[in-house]
Amino acid sequence: MICSSNDVAFPIPEDFSLSYLGNPVVHVVGSSNGYLLSSHEQECPMSYVISSPITKQQIILPIPNKTSKIVCHGFQCDAYGKHYKIVRTISLRPLALNTGLTVEVLSSDMPNQWKLFILTCPFRFSLNFSFRSTTMIRNDVAYLPAFVEQATLEPCLLIFDQSKEILEVVEVPKERCNLFGMSDGLILCASNELGQLKIWLLNDKGDAKREWFLKHNVGLGSKVENYFECTKDADEGIIELIAFHPMNPRVLFIACAQNIYQYNVSDSRFELICDFTKKDWNRVYTFIPYTSPLIGPQLFCDH
Repeated sequence: MICSSNDVAFPIPEDFSLSYLGNPVVHVVGSSNGYLLSSHEQECPMSYVISSPITKQQIILPIPNKTSKIVCHGFQCDAYGKHYKIVRTISLRPLALNTGLTVEVLSSDMPNQWKLFILTCPFRFSLNFSFRSTTMIRNDVAYLPAFVEQATLEPCLLIFDQSKEILEVVEVPKERCNLFGMSDGLILCASNELGQLKIWLLNDKGDAKREWFLKHNVGLGSKVENYFECTKDADEGIIELIAFHPMNPRVLFIACAQNIYQYNVSDSRFELICDFTKKDWNRVYTFIPYTSPLIGPQLFCDH
């Protein structure tokens, strides 16, 4: 799914697949199991809708308690659209170091009320807004990329455990991580330095023994030699990792110039999936992968 940039509202044409939401501007902020989380507001989002582009099913959510110009979103939904969770992380001072974090959580267990959490971190931190990925949610735990103040500013993940109402810090691999994400229930991070792609998996059993394991280490530059428009960028190490596939942790989406590719590390397939150069696309876009479980009992569910 491709929506508007951070500074340009993109009006949706009548034949666009989200026109059923009945608003001329829709900002998609999350995707999960065939459902989208969207808002009508770009800055200070307060009105939210969960919807399915396939069934046109909609769930209008209540207004949150807090407002802010910058909000990080996490979204989790099952294939039936009946069980969901939204995490809003509110940043009142996005570039400043602080120890406090405001989080609001709405779930299908309590669908009429956002639950507010005022949390304190043992270190001063700032949220990392450079990643395109949204907040990652697994069960009652939310994972947020951030910088923590130690001897210097170090990248980390802030971990909010709702069941314990605590905020923890976990270190990330020493290599410069270009991407954090969640795929098939796994928390992943990846780096691409001079064409060398590395992917780590977080082993998190909730027992404070969180460890990163290197799962893949491949030379990405050699995989794009058949794509002449990408060869120079690959050699210079400026290919951008933009998302993990939501259901397949071995597949990444990669941006290079005006094109988007997907790369499967298990069989070294490198495929062009979207060419914006042929569509006169001059906008900055936000890429949110969208998948729908088309096979399964949800097809026979009465929506």
